[in-house]
Amino acid sequence: MNTKLSVASVCRTLPTPDDSASGVFVYRRLAALAKIANVRAVQPVPYFPAIAPLPEWARNGGRRLANLYVHNAPMLYVPKLFKSLDGLWLYRALRVLNQNCSMERQFDVIDAHFGYPDGVGAFVAAKRLGIPFFVTLRGFEAEYLERRLIREQIEHVIRNADGCICVSHFLKEIAIRHGADERKTTVIHNGIDREAFRPSDQTRQRNELSLPSDAKIIVSVGSLISRKRHHVVLSALARVLEHNADTLLLIIGGEAFESDYPKRLHKQVRDLAIGDSVRFIGNIDADRVSAYLNAADLFVLCSSREGCCNAVLEALACGCLLYT
Repeated sequence: MNTKLSVASVCRTLPTPDDSASGVFVYRRLAALAKIANVRAVQPVPYFPAIAPLPEWARNGGRRLANLYVHNAPMLYVPKLFKSLDGLWLYRALRVLNQNCSMERQFDVIDAHFGYPDGVGAFVAAKRLGIPFFVTLRGFEAEYLERRLIREQIEHVIRNADGCICVSHFLKEIAIRHGADERKTTVIHNGIDREAFRPSDQTRQRNELSLPSDAKIIVSVGSLISRKRHHVVLSALARVLEHNADTLLLIIGGEAFESDYPKRLHKQVRDLAIGDSVRFIGNIDADRVSAYLNAADLFVLCSSREGCCNAVLEALACGCLLYT
């Protein structure tokens, strides 16, 4: 008899055919959980007709990520407007999925990643089904808690959840301050792939990546969004180059939901006349990220906010010198 716990894990941010780097930190945890439990991931995929159409890959029932099956749940929402209703839109996506019998069996527990809107929508679904609910806070909640209508929804969820997981002690303090039961709140940091991220020879990595052997190489890892503050790194680089012209900055990460920000960065590079000292690498797989980290002299992070930053953990695993 199969006695494994059956878990429905809800998260909008998971690797997709369009962006294999999206939500890797969530995927790693779910893949590890899937070794000891029956896990079905449910990925609400936001769309709005004509303005933000549903991606082609999300128009079928689901897809497989190694040992993890992901249900695609189309989530109708209004882009940039009525953000306090996003939890309702997400719940409706889960309800439609359940009504269509896309899930093969009843679940023992619902596990949501991110407090909003994932947590809010999944909490309603769990209560309607009469099963336990757990939520993981990953950092965005700190911003959402500044918006009254959304704050009230998040507070309701974390007060009534059967368990609240935080990826840092700072987030745990925030959760408790907003009503989470300390006895039901714990810290579980993000995990990384130690097979991919480990120290290796700097000279060999530079040769393999065709990087200059005598340059001072700085690596920054993060999507091209304003919260990562790559513009701050570029401004600092311009000052560094006044004293050390043999410095090279490698920015690893691709365009995300702020399409104007990459354009701003490229314009900043032109305005500062530092184009010969900056390379935008784009989205790459974990093995190549590790290679660049091992080729670097310094890892730099200037994010305005992080929950538990995977890039920092990966850099540490590769033995990088850090500046944050």
